Amino acid sequence: MPANRPAHPTVTGCSLAMFNNKCIPLLHAANGEDQAVNDAQYYRALNLVLTGYDSQRLIQYSIEPTRNRITEDRVVTVVRDYDSLISFTNWLPIARDLFIYPVSNTVDTLTSSVHLQVPMKIKAHQAEVPVHPHRVPNICLGTVGVRTKVRLFFPALYQENNPDAPVELTPEQKTAIYEDGLLPTLHKHNPETVTNWPTSYATALHRARKSNNQFQHRTHPFPSAMIPNLGYDLPRKLANKHAWARDMLFMTQVQGVKEANQHVPDSQEDALGALYVLLRDLDDELRAEPHCWVDVGLELSEPGFSYQWRTDSHSDIIQHFTCLTGAQAASYVNRPSRHYHRDISSGLLHVSGFRGTFALGVEDPLYIQAYTTDKALIQQLDRGKHGLTIHGKDMLNGCPPEYMQRMHDVYFDAKENHNCAARIEFRVQIDQANERFLTIPEELIASSILAFDRKDWW
Repeated sequence: MPANRPAHPTVTGCSLAMFNNKCIPLLHAANGEDQAVNDAQYYRALNLVLTGYDSQRLIQYSIEPTRNRITEDRVVTVVRDYDSLISFTNWLPIARDLFIYPVSNTVDTLTSSVHLQVPMKIKAHQAEVPVHPHRVPNICLGTVGVRTKVRLFFPALYQENNPDAPVELTPEQKTAIYEDGLLPTLHKHNPETVTNWPTSYATALHRARKSNNQFQHRTHPFPSAMIPNLGYDLPRKLANKHAWARDMLFMTQVQGVKEANQHVPDSQEDALGALYVLLRDLDDELRAEPHCWVDVGLELSEPGFSYQWRTDSHSDIIQHFTCLTGAQAASYVNRPSRHYHRDISSGLLHVSGFRGTFALGVEDPLYIQAYTTDKALIQQLDRGKHGLTIHGKDMLNGCPPEYMQRMHDVYFDAKENHNCAARIEFRVQIDQANERFLTIPEELIASSILAFDRKDWW
């Protein structure tokens, strides 16, 4: 071996806690935490944190997360909930006042996948075909409360052979919806309120435009007692004048309501009661609809710990909750597929959740998502992305950079106050929501969960 060749480092396996104990002391001076360390020690610490390599001791650390597997009885809290609902109907299943947008906000147009296909009549006088809804032109009609949106979908505008076709309606189509659909329906069923509505779509745009050229998307209430009339007349008035409006569908979407209907697992009675809470703004007949799905959630947690999913447990989870055999589930997660996505956590390959879509029997979930709640501290929808998005220059602005300091403060506080739960969600048809996926077996918890001390994880 040439004399100038660097010596091979010694590869040493360690737990996350052991690795932290090697890194953190290097960032503090021996005579006090508040004093800065010298540059050589500082960069040695940074290199160790980023690569796992200790240049002074010639050790390459390899973090072995499975050392934190569950090996003894633990007090694991399991909570069941319903996180969201999606339905596609040719009637309007709303039981409360609907707040309608004269000018809808383009951010409410469905443009991202909802991980399911819906039968729609793409061509007149032909059978329905399953399509991904986010590829069908649509517009947000209005809201119920702050968590429920109602959208209109127009299958006749779907471009089957053009996956990049825009789904935002044209100004002419939006004008038609307002002037040939909404206004005539209002005049027929709620004429006393029409004086509060703009007389044309152009007038609505003018009123909504602010001095900075942005739009204020105000709403007008439509009474719940007349919702069936709106659901019946609006699509017919539009279709009578515009061929592209035929076979219109209503999409009703309830999002982010899991805290409002948490209930005890393994109880069909409690599950049914919570389902009624989820449906309190919707028509009871929605439970009989074939194209209505609910996201059933199971959340696992323990005080003082951060729970994470084991990568090598994905096939076992899928086998348990679907009709796939062990060999089929293993093949599903191991072969390249656009239906299965692994979400690596903190750069640790043995720690990850997953997202999977399935086309199995009617009693199987359409979509399974396993993730952890540590993202709740920083997640928000910002410029079309979930999380705290930032430009590179902002990360370097200041000394220390303000953004990085805020992130440090969030994580520093979390290690003392924020337990991280492991969640798994199943998208199932609504008629099965209170009967399936009532709990998760103890043996599957033990083989699927890694339990890190909260301070070590953050």
